[in-house]
Amino acid sequence: IDYSLAEAGAADVSVYYITGRRVATLFRGQAEPGSHAATWDGRFDEGRLAPAGIYRCVLQTAAGRQARSVVFTR
Repeated sequence: IDYSLAEAGAADVSVYYITGRRVATLFRGQAEPGSHAATWDGRFDEGRLAPAGIYRCVLQTAAGRQARSVVFTR
């Protein structure tokens, strides 16, 4: 999952069920400006494999929130 930041600051990249429940945190912390990438291996934070389906990948920063749908297949 590629994303870009215009300025340095706190960033959170997470995966959610369509219902809004967070299932995986891919990155949380301070990030430098520029291009970044986060990888989701299809597992929930507790290690269980996610079922196939549509999920939302969300980038949250002080500048705002961006989301996109991702389809996870097995």
